[in-house]
Amino acid sequence: MLLLGKSNSDSDIDIFIGDAQDASNHIQDVLAFRKRILVDSLGWDLKVNQGLERDEFDRPDTLHCAVKYRDKIVGSFRAIRADRPYLAAEKFSHLATNKPYPTDEKSWEISRFVVTTGERRFQYALTTYAAMFRFSYAMQAARLVAFSDLSHERLLSRIGIVTERYGPPLKIGTDAAGRPVNVVSGEIPIDAQSGPRFRQLLSHVNPLEKSDAFSLSRRSSISA
Repeated sequence: MLLLGKSNSDSDIDIFIGDAQDASNHIQDVLAFRKRILVDSLGWDLKVNQGLERDEFDRPDTLHCAVKYRDKIVGSFRAIRADRPYLAAEKFSHLATNKPYPTDEKSWEISRFVVTTGERRFQYALTTYAAMFRFSYAMQAARLVAFSDLSHERLLSRIGIVTERYGPPLKIGTDAAGRPVNVVSGEIPIDAQSGPRFRQLLSHVNPLEKSDAFSLSRRSSISA
């Protein structure tokens, strides 16, 4: 995996990103982490095979980010360039009623954004969000596409992230406790991010070295 950055707030945190060709063993750890948090802890109804949460969008060209504290994953997300099939557009097209999902190479879908449980969860979440933006700058992305539940959308606003909805919230199912799961689709427009709260968020992760940013951007330009 390519070293994406270091945490400014904790020297024991490293952030890595790569695809299946870079380091399959690291990605296996990410998939196991997703299963432990999303399926075991949160009760999501997702496909699990041999202890790994994986779907058809975990392809060879998918990029996986791992935030590690002392070599243990505490946060992760996956990124797929929008000119390729991605989860929101393929499975949740009905959520985009006001604006269509993008299909250009300057847009990236962020999905399976997962943070560990425990007392440091919020701190790890901030680091993972900061890593997401460092990634977007390396890719020269115009926007990050995602869908999320309403509590997640409120959290983004609270920490200074500007979002734009593609449509109104809709119920897509229930959680393990039988409560409705209401989600909304939309984007994070990169150029719209500013202000002291956003700058504070971004400070959690050091900028990429130019060589790492070039390497990551160059890899993403190769079609799968």
